[in-house]
Amino acid sequence: PSVLVGRMATVEFDFEPVGHATLGTAAPSNAIMEACAHAGVSVASTSFTYNPISSAAKSATIHFYMGDQRVAITGCRGTIDFENEIKKFPKAHVKLVGQFAIPTTQAIVSPVVTAWQDPPAIETETWSLTVNSIAVCATMFQLSQGNEVPMHECSEQREVVLTDRKANGKLRIYDPTVGVLDLWTLAKDRTQVPIV
Repeated sequence: PSVLVGRMATVEFDFEPVGHATLGTAAPSNAIMEACAHAGVSVASTSFTYNPISSAAKSATIHFYMGDQRVAITGCRGTIDFENEIKKFPKAHVKLVGQFAIPTTQAIVSPVVTAWQDPPAIETETWSLTVNSIAVCATMFQLSQGNEVPMHECSEQREVVLTDRKANGKLRIYDPTVGVLDLWTLAKDRTQVPIV
């Protein structure tokens, strides 16, 4: 005899990280951002900014269809990687882990995507990047959040939890002298500076 145990699933996908058409409103990808340990801060009619958090991360439920079977993956948490490169669209890659629910038969529902905007291409006119408040001539910026989200199981609960974060990234600069940024000294002194 056998017993079905460890009902978990991993879902990976890419999406274009764009804001909402209305300033100060959460992005249409808000549930994804929250499940990847981000919290949103709204400034009415101005902006909506996401910041990484280390506790109280929300989870999400993902629904998809296999034939006429609707499958739900509940309690999802994960990690997200961002990629911005000149002459391309911004892209985010997400990996979520959750509990696999037993499929149910259900008619396919058409998704509503009206809140999503067309992403702007990354070009000189639409993209700027500063390092330590100095404008640089960047051609590529990648940021991997590096969340570790294992499934924890015990007698009282089964839950995907955020246990660690090992963020890393890559920045490609065409001409470091544009804003007179001394990268060698920053690296030698191991100085932490903001990248915006």
